[in-house]
Amino acid sequence: MKIKTILKIVSAITAALWAMSAAAQEPLTADSIASRILNRYTEAPQEKIYVHTDRSHYAAGDTVWFRAYIADAATNRLSDLSKFVYLELLDNAADTLVSRIKIKADSDGVFANALPLSSRLKSGSYTLAAYTRWMQNFDEDMFFKKRIKVVNTTDSAIVSQEPRIINSIALDVMPEGGNLIARHPQRVAYKAIGDDGLGVDVEVRLVNADGDVLTESASRHLGMGYISVNADPDEEL
Repeated sequence: MKIKTILKIVSAITAALWAMSAAAQEPLTADSIASRILNRYTEAPQEKIYVHTDRSHYAAGDTVWFRAYIADAATNRLSDLSKFVYLELLDNAADTLVSRIKIKADSDGVFANALPLSSRLKSGSYTLAAYTRWMQNFDEDMFFKKRIKVVNTTDSAIVSQEPRIINSIALDVMPEGGNLIARHPQRVAYKAIGDDGLGVDVEVRLVNADGDVLTESASRHLGMGYISVNADPDEEL
């Protein structure tokens, strides 16, 4: 929670308590303040939400896989107050809403789903925002927000740059849905990053312990791509 949000809450509660005390002509004590704050929170509980995504860089046409959790803002325990979560994709450059989906909680109270990205999305920075209907009664600072990058390989803009010297490459991988499932065809997304911190286009090969190439892939743009995997738990890769 941001400092300004905390100050707003404290100021509002303090003003309300002083007004209540003045009206009732009762002195404020530590016990009475604690009791009144607890009563006020019980009447209007607050939620906070967190969303875990499979990655933060996508290509236009990809799918954002995510899991969302709602917690009580006071206790940090999972909350069952709201049964639905709304997830929005916002275009930061145009300051517009691109898409919105509504997700229902599963039997464990987890909101797991996917947000498909249009193949027509322009390259740029976007924001994922998540909230519940109940959270709309309070400050938007309590909404979950995360910036993601989207690259569209059909964009006509071409950026020229000086030749890069790369000594090492780090490869970040993320199975579609967050977990690699044995004996199940699945896409594994990856992003190759050079030692200068920027994406670098690569060719990726998946080989077994004998050196046999099982599958291969070339990154689509800025080191981002995916490779198809059918994992066998008995085979070393």
